Amino acid sequence: RRGDLWVTSSDGNGAASIHKLQLVSGRVLSQIAVPSELQPIVISDFAVIDDGTLVLVDSREARLLRVKTTAGRFERPLALHVSTPLSVAPTNGVTYVAHADGLSVVDTASGRVTSIQPAKGLSLSTLRRIRWSRGGLVGIQGQGTGSPLVRIRLSANGRRATAVEPLDGDLQSVGTA
Repeated sequence: RRGDLWVTSSDGNGAASIHKLQLVSGRVLSQIAVPSELQPIVISDFAVIDDGTLVLVDSREARLLRVKTTAGRFERPLALHVSTPLSVAPTNGVTYVAHADGLSVVDTASGRVTSIQPAKGLSLSTLRRIRWSRGGLVGIQGQGTGSPLVRIRLSANGRRATAVEPLDGDLQSVGTA
């Protein structure tokens, strides 16, 4: 929306930085180093919310980090208490987190982590990527070459998955798309 491209870099010792590039030129506009007290870190996904705050998920330490891009100041990390967090989808004061055991939602004000319960017969396992779109989650679900794009419909309170619907028919995703 702002014409920026955000990327991360890391080294083998657990240090990482976030880089803001101008999309039209590729010019580096800024760099935010992850503070040493938050290292080691493995940033497996991040998103930019409307006010410009970056929301990052650290799959190594299972925590959620937020950084205000105008100041480059990291807020206190939130422990997720989940196994291998992979992807984040922030919206309206909460952040959904896909992890090895399924899907959780984090209230960013209180830090409370709640597991999303699937309706009977549904599975929220093997979600590799999620994003918020039009009042629900869109994600890539599965392992290897059998990874369809799905829409996850949520209950009114956002704490229960009511449907998981394939969106891409017979198409399949490979990698971290």
